[in-house]
Formats: sequence, structure tokens, C-alpha cells
Amino acid sequence: MREELQMARASGKVIRGEVEDNTDFKTSAKFFQRMQNDVQQSLADGGDADGKKRKLGGEETVKSSKFKL
Repeated sequence: MREELQMARASGKVIRGEVEDNTDFKTSAKFFQRMQNDVQQSLADGGDADGKKRKLGGEETVKSSKFKL
């Protein structure tokens, strides 16, 4: 397995992922708080959370995932 991995890395099929140097996520609570803040900021800027807007018949529609049951 180790040899296969080395061969795959050498051929470019496997690459090493980027490591983020952001160390202020020491707890999951901080991570999720930051994610919530990012979403609130993007909504406050007038954009959709994922940056996509759909139009139906000339009118802008809201995704069903935005509604809470």
C-alpha cells in the first residue's frame, strides 16, 4: 500500500491538501460561531448564503431550504 501511495503521489494522482494555519478554532463552539457570523454577514450584505439566486418567471425565488418547519 505504501508503495502504491508513493507511486500515486509521484504521478500526480494524489496531492497533499492545504493546511489552514488558523488556530483560533480550538473548540467546536468557536468554529460554529464563526460560521454563523459569516452567514449572517453574507445575508446582511444582501447576498444569498451560497451566493446563488434563482429566478422564476422574472421574479426572484427563495430556496425551500430557507424555510424552517
